[in-house]
Parts: sequence; C-alpha cells; structure tokens
Amino acid sequence: MTQDVIDRQTTLEVELFSGDRVRFHRFELPKALFHRYSLLIYMALAAFLSQTQLFHALVTLSSGQRVLIVCFCILTALVPIALWVLALEWLQKPGTVRRLNAPPQLLVFALFPTVAYVYLIYVRPGRDFGEPMHFVVIWVWLYVLLEIEAHVLLLLLMRPVLQDMRGRQVAVALDPVAAAELEIKGQRVKVGELYRVTAEGNYIRVITAQGQHFLPGPFGPVADALPEGLGMRVSRSDWVARGAVMQARRKGRDVTLDLLDGSAVRVAQARRKAVLDWIEGPGQGGASAEGWSERSTQTG
Repeated sequence: MTQDVIDRQTTLEVELFSGDRVRFHRFELPKALFHRYSLLIYMALAAFLSQTQLFHALVTLSSGQRVLIVCFCILTALVPIALWVLALEWLQKPGTVRRLNAPPQLLVFALFPTVAYVYLIYVRPGRDFGEPMHFVVIWVWLYVLLEIEAHVLLLLLMRPVLQDMRGRQVAVALDPVAAAELEIKGQRVKVGELYRVTAEGNYIRVITAQGQHFLPGPFGPVADALPEGLGMRVSRSDWVARGAVMQARRKGRDVTLDLLDGSAVRVAQARRKAVLDWIEGPGQGGASAEGWSERSTQTG
C-alpha cells in the first residue's frame, strides 16, 4: 500500500510506474538528481553498461570510448529532466502541488539518449544503421533502463539524499536562532540541534545533532516544560522538535514522523489530529524564533 506523506512544503509529487509516490519540496528534485549520492549511482551504471554486452554496437569500441559514450547518454537524459522540472516548478502557482506521472515523461526523455547513442555509434562513424525499427528498439530499451534507474533513485536512494539536503537547509535556516540554548536537567542544548526527547524508564534520552544524553526523569514534567513553539509531545514517551521533522507518513490511521537523524517516531492515536495540524500548520520546517528573546531557557 502506498503511504501518504504529509508535508506542507511539498510542491511536487512524482508517481512511478510501480504506483509509488515520492514528494519533493520546491526545486528539490533537480538538486537531488545531481547530489553526490546520485552521482555514485550514475557512475556504477556507466561502469556496468560499458562493460556488458547489452548494447552490441559498443563491444567493438575501446573501454574508454564506451565509458564516454555511456556517460554522455546518461547526461542527455538527466539534464533535460532537471531543466523540465525546474521550468514546471518555476511557473507553478505558490501553495499548489504539481503531480507528475513519470512513465510518459520518461518515455519522452528516453528519446534524448537514444538520439545521442545513434549519432555517436552509427551516424558520426558512418556505420550502417539498418532498419528504422532498430531506432525504436533502442528507444524502448533505454526507456526501460530509465524506469529502473528512476525506481532505484527515488525509492532506495532518495531518502538519504533528502535527509542530507534538508538537514543542511535547516542548519542554515536556524541561524542565528540555533545559537540560542535551553537547559534540560542541567544539560545545555542548542535550540537548532535538538531533535527528540524520549522516555527510557526512569530516565530520559535527549537526542541532538551532536549526539545523545541520558538524564534523570521523569519524562512528563520535562516534556511539558519545553517551550511550546519549539516542538510537540507526540506520544506518552516521545517529544519531537519542530525543526527535526523531515516529513510525516500516514498509512491508514497510523502516522509516523521521519526525523533528520534518520529515526522514525510513531504518533499516538490520541495525538494524531493535533500532530497532523501541527505538521501542516505555519512554521513547519525549522524552529521558530518566537519566544526566544532570552538566550537561555531553564527546563527541568
């Protein structure tokens, strides 16, 4: 079952051939396509295609020529896709979500590497291309490869890519608010680095961008004393900071919050509506400076 991801900053939803949907903030997808993690996938794909016999015409070329041609064909697909998405989002009305059905889009964009491949392998060297149907076969084959690559990128790799991108964005957005500090049971914590406070028996675990602190409880009074604008108590044993929430996943009546540190926090049913309103309400995407006129706040 496809999970419904809730995030008020979402501007783009991509539906894959498998039916899975992936949502992005404004201009995130073009940036993610050229993220360093994504580049590793392209390099692995180029190495694989250049050393196999999936394309028989490549076999007659040297190893270096094969790698260059494959890399160029990958770029002729990626660059038009990135530019197209940039243009769509640039023209998009603020506050709306654009939904893209990936298969027909990828079928069109598969034409670019197909033309590049045919030109470099057949036209430029003056080789016999054969029947026109050969072009269609190459086109369909490259479309299949694009679909596979899209599923690998968006379903397997995109989560760590977005965590990395959004983590750095939040760190910038919180400056200088991030310099403000609060004190939890004698432990000083920077506002912009606080992710989560959770109950551990008679103790509490304070999770920040710099690590974890185990402090004496009980959890309830500590969570209730935290500034209201900084975060929310989502269950009997979990409090999460507003700026730490990357997205919320809804499956049926269950809601799970994905945090910037990669952890997932399940929301109690009794808190479900309040948390959804909080996620979709104003100020999502970073700790607010409201209520932080003093540099340090005592808690616990």
